[in-house]
Amino acid sequence: MKAANDNKPVKITTDLLEKCLDRVALAIDRAGDKGAAYLPIYERLESELKLIRANDNTLERARQRIRR
Repeated sequence: MKAANDNKPVKITTDLLEKCLDRVALAIDRAGDKGAAYLPIYERLESELKLIRANDNTLERARQRIRR
């Protein structure tokens, strides 16, 4: 994913996804009855965050295995 204002790739991190979730949650709240329109975005962000955390956990387990 690239930022709109430059050509540098944006690293998708747990911090970035957490901030995005905060912003989408705010948009959902501000949209009132129409907030449901943002739910697919919110769910996708949650899914991506869960995947990154699972991958981080798997990497850590692999690293611990070689330290035995």
